[in-house]
Amino acid sequence: MLGTGNIKPGRARPAVARILRRIEQGQLQPGQMIGTEVQLAQQHGISRMTVRRALDELVAQHVIERRPG
Repeated sequence: MLGTGNIKPGRARPAVARILRRIEQGQLQPGQMIGTEVQLAQQHGISRMTVRRALDELVAQHVIERRPG
């Protein structure tokens, strides 16, 4: 299982965990868009900046990649 150990405690950690769980359960496939920062913020009930921190952590772990557009 991928970890959330590098991210500081707070609201981003649960968002990272939820996204990782979706990937591990096969709900998100390689190359599939997970949504915009705004969409993810609304889905998870957190701020866009918290989503950005969560996504930055997942990018740093090489779990996801960002693509423009």
